[in-house]
Amino acid sequence: MGVLRIAMDHDCEERLGTELLALVDNKKPLPNLKALQERYIGTKPVPIIPVRQQDLASYDHLLQGNWHLTEAVGHA
Repeated sequence: MGVLRIAMDHDCEERLGTELLALVDNKKPLPNLKALQERYIGTKPVPIIPVRQQDLASYDHLLQGNWHLTEAVGHA
């Protein structure tokens, strides 16, 4: 099932199918799922997401209904 998912999600049906059929035809062992994932999916870098911790006074403003006094933070 995992092999089919890789083929569908990563648009490599033909290439993956050809590789697996060639291995079967040559009586070679099939790779495990982890090896196929590494070959066809690869690794994607984890994005760095900047985070700013709000000070406690900001929460006090929100709880008291003074949300308009709290600084709005935009992320670029």
